[in-house]
Amino acid sequence: MQQSFLLSLLVQDHPGVLQRICMLFSKRGFNIASITVGGSEQAGLSRMTIRTYGDRHVMQQMIHQVNKLIDVIQVEPIEQPYERELVLLKIETGDMDCLELAQLTGSFGGKMNHLEDDTCIVEMSGDMHDVQWFLEAMQRYPIVQSVRTGVAAISATRS
Repeated sequence: MQQSFLLSLLVQDHPGVLQRICMLFSKRGFNIASITVGGSEQAGLSRMTIRTYGDRHVMQQMIHQVNKLIDVIQVEPIEQPYERELVLLKIETGDMDCLELAQLTGSFGGKMNHLEDDTCIVEMSGDMHDVQWFLEAMQRYPIVQSVRTGVAAISATRS
């Protein structure tokens, strides 16, 4: 059964590492739904968070294949993830009263920013489901542009 899962990779912070990992996924037919890369708690190393889909066997195959790459220090599934994703929307406000938009955005824990004459930018962060519900609720407004980050996740367990 296909399911979503997250992998955490600790990798050397060198040019080309991201490309090699993406090429490996592509060659093996693994899809990357989301990827986020940033510095880690260790100097010279970056942390990648990859959301992908498959069954338990596919996940084990991905871990096995990624572990073969020389620049990969550690790869592991993120069990019981605490995850966040950020979404930014540029909305055409025109003559609309922005109070309703601000209230709706606030009800999702988001906020309005950068209010100009005829556009504003709203931001919201949450888990994958919260972001999806927010985007569905915002469909009644004229969205000029939508940008989403990849997921940032950490295990909520002690290990």
